Amino acid sequence: PVPSNQTVPMTDGLRIAVISDPEETSTGVSLTYFDKEGPVETYAQLKKLTLERGAMNMLNTRIAAKRFETRSDLLGFVSVKGSGSESFLSMARFNITTDPKTINADIKEMLTETERAKRFGFNMDELKEFLTAQQTSLNRAASPF
Repeated sequence: PVPSNQTVPMTDGLRIAVISDPEETSTGVSLTYFDKEGPVETYAQLKKLTLERGAMNMLNTRIAAKRFETRSDLLGFVSVKGSGSESFLSMARFNITTDPKTINADIKEMLTETERAKRFGFNMDELKEFLTAQQTSLNRAASPF
């Protein structure tokens, strides 16, 4: 079959989609920021994308630790950074899985934590943990079977 058109039109303002399923036992909320961006072709673009993906990874680790220490009601949290698609869109996406009874507090927590990371960044322990995990991953990928 002929591939479908999968481009996302750029629009000003907020777009909201609500998808429901009566069999679902939890609620998911996604906040996605789109931006026009060409393919990654230069070292500066690669460096920027790598830093953004690293920040998302550290944010995921921070929230996971908070959930593990039961300082959060979130059932799940994932943030991702995508870039360089054929449509030249980049995106930053923040997803939570929540109980409908705590959805307002959980959305507030997601927004608070992402804003905290944006304003204040990450501490040295978070950076060291991330770098160690990256080094381990690279070593595994480079090692023979």
